[in-house]
Amino acid sequence: MGYHKLREDKKCQNCGYLVRKRFCPKCGQENIETRQSFHFLFVHFIEDLVHYDGSFWKTLKNLLFKPGVLTKEYLAGKRKKYVAPVKLYIFVSFFVFFVGGMISKLTDDGNFDDFGDNKPNNQLIEFEITEGQEKQDSITATQNSEKWPFGTAAKTLKEYDSIQNNLPENQREKGINRIISRKEIELKQKYTKHEMGIKIVEVAQKNIPKFLFFYMPFFAFFMWLFHNKKRWLYFDHGIFTLHYFSFLLLAFFTSLSVVNTISELTGWAIKTIAVTVNFIIYLWTFVYFFKAHRKIYGYSRLSTFFRGLFLLFLNMIFLILGIVVYMLVIFYLM
Repeated sequence: MGYHKLREDKKCQNCGYLVRKRFCPKCGQENIETRQSFHFLFVHFIEDLVHYDGSFWKTLKNLLFKPGVLTKEYLAGKRKKYVAPVKLYIFVSFFVFFVGGMISKLTDDGNFDDFGDNKPNNQLIEFEITEGQEKQDSITATQNSEKWPFGTAAKTLKEYDSIQNNLPENQREKGINRIISRKEIELKQKYTKHEMGIKIVEVAQKNIPKFLFFYMPFFAFFMWLFHNKKRWLYFDHGIFTLHYFSFLLLAFFTSLSVVNTISELTGWAIKTIAVTVNFIIYLWTFVYFFKAHRKIYGYSRLSTFFRGLFLLFLNMIFLILGIVVYMLVIFYLM
């Protein structure tokens, strides 16, 4: 950004040190005019996006197609030419949240929004006219014909409490079972079973990045637990985790937000291509871990396979348990 106008005052605005050329020799801040035109802001944004410290595209290429290279280079001290792991993860997370949210919003506006709140005008008028009893009868009929996951028979909380109060003390639901049953009744009054399935997928897609963020320390812990602790520190596994989860975020974003959205808006031929692309993406996330693991830790192919398989299996168990707990908390707060 050397073409931006320099300040006539040679005193650094950041630390007060004398700036003889363009950059402060003490803190490194560029001594340019602080009040800039909109053109400067636009150009500055494009520069940050394209160059990202002069290394963004190089980092992205290695992250997606060269498993383990970024981590190995970082741990070897070669850090200047790549985006730092934490900075990379924050950028990827922001991109996935922001762009994924926009795609989700556009898709919802084009198809459905909260299961029918935004209906076509003629349907909306009809819905408003017959709003009362017809809607309740329809929901009740649907509920009676559907079996929900926990099979709660009651249709209202009042009915549930009445049933429970008439049961012997040792047969009443308590603790987590009571909480789940009451929440299921609340959801049954809002959604049909089909709508609930759509809602679960929607909530899962929106919360995958958040859950991965919370799970990262546990992933790094399992890596630390099953590797040589004299040779590898928890920090080393943390760097690998940041890179691998940045890759996973981009892979899930490509599959869930891009490929699936395209498949919904086109014909059967593109749907077939979308399914194939999704298969390749998820297969690559599996193979990627083994290749990265071998690149960083240097084990033989056989040892890498069994170690990696065990670690993936262990993390899969805890990941599924974590997702279940996380989703239950999300739905409890709905």
